[in-house]
Amino acid sequence: CHYIPHGVNTDAFAPIPASAVEVAKQKIGIPPDVFVVGMVAANKGYPTRKAFEQNLLAFKMLADKHKDVYLFMQTWTGEGGPSGRECLDLVAYARNIGLQPGKNIVFCDQFVNITTGFPDPYMVALYNSMDVLLSVSRGEGFGIPILEAQACGTPVITGDWTAMSELTFSGWKVGKNEATLDPTWQMTNMYIPH
Repeated sequence: CHYIPHGVNTDAFAPIPASAVEVAKQKIGIPPDVFVVGMVAANKGYPTRKAFEQNLLAFKMLADKHKDVYLFMQTWTGEGGPSGRECLDLVAYARNIGLQPGKNIVFCDQFVNITTGFPDPYMVALYNSMDVLLSVSRGEGFGIPILEAQACGTPVITGDWTAMSELTFSGWKVGKNEATLDPTWQMTNMYIPH
């Protein structure tokens, strides 16, 4: 067996000049003068392994204190139901907790997301447009977006459990004391962040 570790091409995923960030924000549809929180996570399964509910509630707390914050979600919205797979309807959930889709929470282009995916240059521009990547999941097998964001110079917020502990070099780790232990059917532990 060949051992091939996960990794990120730091020639591709790297900081870009501030002038290029402004252009990238325009192309992606991110307002120029807001604090940008980003999430890059797969919306699949229920309950969500990516802790979407807790991450959105945390962002709502931030948005209640600061009106110039913006959450960009690079994921499938799950809007209108599961369409053959279990997931969370993130648009309905966001509305339910008082966020305003299209105003302080925006989703990536759903057609491109489902059909072709987004190329590396788009993702580099997105990571560089973020002020922070919010990626506190219940459990993470590896978490490539965590490394990609940091390679672009964007700090991350993660949990201090599973692979996230080893991947967070620049940012904040939510401690186990700020989460609830959630044993799995596989006799392993995940954590639900508070």
